[in-house]
Amino acid sequence: MTTLTQLDLNTLLTDSARDRMASMGTRRGLGGVGAPSVKYSFEGGLPDPSTYPMEQLADVTRRVLMTDRMALNYGGIMGFDGMRDAVIELERPQGGRLPERDNIMITSGASQALHLIYSALLNPGDTVLLEESSYIAQQVKMYGPRVVSIPMDQGGPRIEAMRQSLDALAAQGIRPKFFYTVTGFHNPLGITFSRQRLEQLLRLAMDYGFLIVEDDPYSRIRFSGDDVPSLYSLDPSGQYVVRVGTVSKILGAGLRTGWVIASPDLLRAFMQFKQDGGTNPFAQRVAAKFLHENMWPHIKVVTASYLNKRNVMMGAMAQYCKDLSQWNAPEGGIFLWVKLHEDVDDQKLNDLALQEGVAYRPGSAFNSDGGGKGLLRLAYSFQDPETIAEGIKRLGRAMHAAAD
Repeated sequence: MTTLTQLDLNTLLTDSARDRMASMGTRRGLGGVGAPSVKYSFEGGLPDPSTYPMEQLADVTRRVLMTDRMALNYGGIMGFDGMRDAVIELERPQGGRLPERDNIMITSGASQALHLIYSALLNPGDTVLLEESSYIAQQVKMYGPRVVSIPMDQGGPRIEAMRQSLDALAAQGIRPKFFYTVTGFHNPLGITFSRQRLEQLLRLAMDYGFLIVEDDPYSRIRFSGDDVPSLYSLDPSGQYVVRVGTVSKILGAGLRTGWVIASPDLLRAFMQFKQDGGTNPFAQRVAAKFLHENMWPHIKVVTASYLNKRNVMMGAMAQYCKDLSQWNAPEGGIFLWVKLHEDVDDQKLNDLALQEGVAYRPGSAFNSDGGGKGLLRLAYSFQDPETIAEGIKRLGRAMHAAAD
């Protein structure tokens, strides 16, 4: 037997692992997913550390430890009842259908919830519907689905175009498993769906028999305009919408506390892939107690911070980037979606921006079929206002150099 002097790890990896390592580069490095690696990073949707309620969380943590002997034990697979009750209270302002405890499973952030959904629903080759720019465009690839892209406008998915796609699939004997969407302050587009569009979308799901996966990390961060209901709250049967949420953007991402809301039968399917001894029972208790005592006042603090940062970024964009780009004015959430002037070279801009110490997420990261050229997403949530202003100034300088 010949002894190898060095193990060739590449021969052991799956095709999916190799593809993702090649496409993601060093972004998923030791600093953590989405951790800023340059001074002016607008790449990841990290929450604002200045809004973390440190003293209140410290007080809540102490009280949980002193009063709840089960806080440091394993937990139930569905989650701590107190956290499930907190989710119900977060959902209450939506009106319409309200989940019960049996409709809620607590997860390690929204990310685990999404992967439970993929694991339970997708076989390789199954068809899914994604918006033409979608947060999960790259993520879902590891499950091997066929992706059908749905065009968008400022009100949400274009319903007639979606209907045409569904009819074309039906003619081939294909029924999509689900349509994934972020309905409130969309990631990456920053738009909010109209109620009419939500109702039309739900009707399509009922008519054609597919699920809607409604991912909603941002809708409580509203700066202006009227609230719109969730898709889940509009679903009279509770069968067609799977709703995903998290405390990451409204309390703290490090708590890794999220949830999935669905019918009990569907949750039982998700449960088969959740082997974690109960999602962090301690963090659930801390989050639940904090939310019970401080939920809405704290959300106002977070919203005020992000509104200020959005305004700073939009002001800097108007000062330094207006000749070479256009952008939306989101009514909430944490992202600007930017369309570059046709004279700006995408690749040159990326390289020149990095030389300026600026990072952003290119439009191609949200596209499953090679599109996204001339588009980029800027997150204003993490950096302080002074850093945002200087970073956009540097981005504008890179834009002008990339247009020469």
